[in-house]
Amino acid sequence: MNESNVSVAETTQATTAAPTNGHAEQYMSPPVDIHETADGFVLVADLPGVPQDNLQVSVTNNVLTVRGHAPQNLPGKARYQEFQLASVFRQFRLHNALDADQVDAELKNGVLQLRIPKAKAAVARQIEIKVA
Repeated sequence: MNESNVSVAETTQATTAAPTNGHAEQYMSPPVDIHETADGFVLVADLPGVPQDNLQVSVTNNVLTVRGHAPQNLPGKARYQEFQLASVFRQFRLHNALDADQVDAELKNGVLQLRIPKAKAAVARQIEIKVA
């Protein structure tokens, strides 16, 4: 299999997991970096203020969904506000050559790191040549 055909791509169509238009809460699309390694992909997303218990990562029909909520725990009423911690939502379509059942997630200091391994059949391997 040609490795350039294996990819993680942002979805362009709404899925059933996407927030509905009638939802009162607004979502932001967090910035991500995606790196390809020999055995898979690493997706790194910046999720400031989103604690682990308010974060959901799921894969359904090869669509990876990251959804989280950053609670505002400040006392009193805001009189001046230049930024607001927002809920986050982002989806990515996983190529069939990726093993969606083995996605590994780690959240540390507001940064989510997902490891998405290639399926065993998609990982390049060296073939030993025997002398006859």
